[in-house]
Amino acid sequence: MKNVLFVALALVLLIVQSSLSALVSLHPFVPNLLLPMVLYLGVTPDVTLGRGAALAFGIGVLADEVTGAPLGLDTFIFVAAFLLTRVAGLRLFLRGVPFQVVATTGIAMIAAGAMLALCAIFEEPEAFPLVMPPLGVLGTITTMLWGEDAPLVGRATELATLLVATGLATGVLSPLVYAATRRADTFTVRTRRAATES
Repeated sequence: MKNVLFVALALVLLIVQSSLSALVSLHPFVPNLLLPMVLYLGVTPDVTLGRGAALAFGIGVLADEVTGAPLGLDTFIFVAAFLLTRVAGLRLFLRGVPFQVVATTGIAMIAAGAMLALCAIFEEPEAFPLVMPPLGVLGTITTMLWGEDAPLVGRATELATLLVATGLATGVLSPLVYAATRRADTFTVRTRRAATES
């Protein structure tokens, strides 16, 4: 029952994220709402290694299918994140919301970087265009410092911005996902306890 609730929650989170993206342009602040759920599974002591890896795998396949990502990309990242979280023994919930946000932001940036690296390895290479000066705040600072002799930068700054923005968006929303996942986790315990008492 609990496993079904986790998968149903993952589907609801994907629908919420897709609906929000359709209404409001989130780029580059696109959160990965399923990653905190997988991290929760990794730090929860009553989730066994096999069950957690299977759930992370199922959630990853669901994410791959719904988002249209290359098949296996989210699956690999989610299972790896679950296993690394389990090995690291992070206790995100014992240290409070600020630690949850910071830890999830860092892990989300690493996961986004791993996804980009895997896409770069397994997809057709594209040209590495040089842009001068860089865009945004970095471009303004670079132009102020170097003027017309600003160094050439390319897609690297765009990718770095994307990684940081994705990590921040995931980290900021992670306490809500952790709370929803915790509620789904304790729902079956409360239901089972109520059934035995009556």
